Amino acid sequence: MWVALQPAPATAGAGPSVPTGLWVALGGSLLAVLVLLVLWVRAWQARRRLEREARVLHHELVAQRAEATARINKLERALRQAVED
Repeated sequence: MWVALQPAPATAGAGPSVPTGLWVALGGSLLAVLVLLVLWVRAWQARRRLEREARVLHHELVAQRAEATARINKLERALRQAVED
């Protein structure tokens, strides 16, 4: 990649057409943008993974609550039946 950013070879006696410092700054800026992009993608992936895990846990919790409610209702009916008898 660095080779592609090198300025064209200068003609005899003339300096480079673009100062070398500009190429260094451009390369550093591109590297910083690339690092930020990688970090953003990783954060986005982590967020999606956590959201998926949260959905799974929520569904499990709802199912457990339904089971517990069914058991409570069954016990209440049994208790009422025992009291009535």
